[in-house]
Amino acid sequence: MYERKDHYYWKAKRENVPSRAAYKLEEINRRYHILKRGMRVLDVGCGGGNASLLLAQIFRNAEVVGIDKSEELIAEARVRGKNVKNLRFVHRDFLEYEDEEGFDLIFSNAVFHWFGDRAVEAYRKTFSLLRFGGYLASHQGGRWSYFPLRYMMERILREEGYEVPRYPLFYPTTDELRRVLEEEIGFSFVRLKRRVEAELTDRDVYVDFLHAGAIPYLEVVPDAEKDRIRSKFVEVCRKEEVPSLPVRLYVVARKTEGLSVVRADGKDLGNLVLQVEELLEEADREFVPPLSQRVSTTQKDFTVGECADCISLYLHSLLKQKFLLALDRDRLVGFLSYTEGFPFAGRRFASYVSTIIVRKGYRGLGVGKELYRFLMNEKGEVLVRTWTGNLAHIKLLSDLNFSLFRREKDHRGEGIDTLYFLYRK
Repeated sequence: MYERKDHYYWKAKRENVPSRAAYKLEEINRRYHILKRGMRVLDVGCGGGNASLLLAQIFRNAEVVGIDKSEELIAEARVRGKNVKNLRFVHRDFLEYEDEEGFDLIFSNAVFHWFGDRAVEAYRKTFSLLRFGGYLASHQGGRWSYFPLRYMMERILREEGYEVPRYPLFYPTTDELRRVLEEEIGFSFVRLKRRVEAELTDRDVYVDFLHAGAIPYLEVVPDAEKDRIRSKFVEVCRKEEVPSLPVRLYVVARKTEGLSVVRADGKDLGNLVLQVEELLEEADREFVPPLSQRVSTTQKDFTVGECADCISLYLHSLLKQKFLLALDRDRLVGFLSYTEGFPFAGRRFASYVSTIIVRKGYRGLGVGKELYRFLMNEKGEVLVRTWTGNLAHIKLLSDLNFSLFRREKDHRGEGIDTLYFLYRK
């Protein structure tokens, strides 16, 4: 017999976070652990807040926002998360939600299929809310999900004389969802995995289905008859041993649009100076020698020992130059500093790049290439120096048609040459 429960389907989220969704959080965390300052995470359809709490634990340095249109569930979530400093909840319809700051990660567990005919609009909304380089990590039902249970409910409705309604949930194939995300919306690096989950044994899947997937069917049944139809459904499913066939689609996609490159004078960076300094500290040890062993951007002698104020001295030297800033809303994704009319090797060059840094987590997305192209198009002649072990930078310069202009052998230590590359239109 059907055992009546006192909650509707959203409340199933109160008790636990399915492990199938939790592993996605860990996967995204492996990519995002380096984005420690200013990161923002959104949990779409957060329900009672369990996944949001898990997100707040995994991304301890991030601001985590949970959103749901159920006022009752948001009230529960706020009680549950009242002592979590980096977590807050918003009572709002996601399709009407706006946020000017944007998010680095948008997570959703078993929600997007419920948008039905507006599911594409919901995915498009995630794209608009993501910052440049941000991730979407979602889990939703796929084509044929719970098909045996849906077939059985439709059979019972017909036997009882009810007209079977059109099933409104968005259950796409992997190809359909990929086309939506890539072609219709513009996500990049889309990874889609389809899984047919194992049959659930720890709870009654037939009863659970009545509080989720069966809701659209039960809307055609009068309230006085609902419990009888539910009981009949559970009884028949148990007798005929109907499989549940839960088909899941796991999505990880990235937004690689929305970057802007702007000019700035080092003396007029304002609050962005702090982010420039942050990037210098973040990339310090990636340079040879480290930036913390330099006192300027153009020094020839790299024998200066490490000092407590070298990063500050290096920054002070940078601020006398001009900048190209790669910005996503309020976040500095990368920068390129340069000087004009630079004297070197008996002549003057239109521009000399002293430093280029791209924030970790945004590399491989073309940020450095955009910065260089901006300067190349504007100046027509660009000189830059690097070292023999900086293979990624050397490849980028080669791709941009820079040519080797000068080599200073063992300049930065034994086997480490300083290389000067030149671009001319």
